[in-house]
Amino acid sequence: MKNFKKVLSLILFTASLTFISCGERSAEVKNSQMAEVDPPEQIISLEEAQTMFKNYTDRRVPLIQKYEDSVNISQRDTSKFDVARYTYYDYKTIKQYLEYIEQEAAKAGVEISTLRFYYSNYPKKGTFPDGSEVLHPRQNSFFIQPTLNDKGEEYGFYTEDSGEGSEKRAVLLNGQMELFGPDGVGIRVGNNTRAYAGFIGVNTVAPASASYSNGSLVLNHGHAAPPPYQ
Repeated sequence: MKNFKKVLSLILFTASLTFISCGERSAEVKNSQMAEVDPPEQIISLEEAQTMFKNYTDRRVPLIQKYEDSVNISQRDTSKFDVARYTYYDYKTIKQYLEYIEQEAAKAGVEISTLRFYYSNYPKKGTFPDGSEVLHPRQNSFFIQPTLNDKGEEYGFYTEDSGEGSEKRAVLLNGQMELFGPDGVGIRVGNNTRAYAGFIGVNTVAPASASYSNGSLVLNHGHAAPPPYQ
């Protein structure tokens, strides 16, 4: 019986040490996950944000509303046009997008330098030229395009298969979202191929094809909303 009590005490003592050790490790992991992050320099105050929102309300919204109303009248369209004030994505989508473009850039052997937010406007049509649906006809929006830095210049880019297994190449775009290069011919950079903007006619690819859309890194299709109506 005494031996049994000793064994039981030893088991309980060992278990308590294990529990304490696990608790300490959990606390360490939690503390490491809660490490302080400094705010980016670009963070603005709520007052600044409110001022800019009001300026847009006073100086841009009426112009857009007036123009769109005139289009409706000319086309005998009685539908109400709402001027978009913001576009949003769920947080998980943004995280997935960042992970995806980092993955594709790594496959192409390039590094993302910036993210461009392009102002845009949906056409008054049911579909785009590629057949995809226009979700918000006539609404203002934006789309996001990653860029890379090549010899001190920033270029948007998409990726294409390099023909070497899972590796890819980056194809440069200019500021108008067109293929960069002579006569609309793209220039490759990245894995297995090195081309520079100054070397016109070297290491070029054909104009945009199916690979242009399949390798796109542009994020759009957010949810647009007008301000709440009181």
